Amino acid sequence: MKKLTTLSILTAAISLSFASVAVEIPEQIITQHTAGLNGDANANQNAIDALQVLAKEDATDAVLYSLLGSSETAQARYVDQPWQKMKFAEKGLAHLDKSLNLLKRPDTAPNVTFQVTTTAACTFIKVPKMFNRFEQGYGLIQGLVSAPGFAYAPARAKVGAYLCAIEAATAAKNTTQALAFIEQVNKIAPQGPHIAALEKFKAQNTELAQAGE
Repeated sequence: MKKLTTLSILTAAISLSFASVAVEIPEQIITQHTAGLNGDANANQNAIDALQVLAKEDATDAVLYSLLGSSETAQARYVDQPWQKMKFAEKGLAHLDKSLNLLKRPDTAPNVTFQVTTTAACTFIKVPKMFNRFEQGYGLIQGLVSAPGFAYAPARAKVGAYLCAIEAATAAKNTTQALAFIEQVNKIAPQGPHIAALEKFKAQNTELAQAGE
């Protein structure tokens, strides 16, 4: 988490969401996954390769498939040919759908639901419009932050969810809601490396910047 100041708001959100779940995935893979989402093509490919190996060993791990799906979706940014971009985006979205479906298992822990939902929502709201995933992602993250159990999640995980919700609300031009989510972040954790990602995001969005003046 020391590199969080260099992350985008959504990469910070996904990284922070891991505070909600005791992950058995090796830390090195999680580090590569985060770097891949944030612009490191080599790290992203390494994460995909490692996660695919783990997926062959356990086809029922929702957290694993959420990571694999987000990395594969990010890989669409690192290839040149349109057909390659489409292939990785579709594969990644399919694995994210699988991770969400795995949450329906009766033995799914609430913290796993939290992490997987945040990862899927953050990814869905950023894929191109042609995939028609924004409303799904927006709905997922709104449902998460308004759920009764949300109050009991670790502070870092809640901040991650709110960061995702802030970007979704801003993209939906719901400035009032975005500002309300920003207020919640400042209440929960007014200091920390995530603030740099949030301030950068606010500066890039005129309505949020003006509202904060």
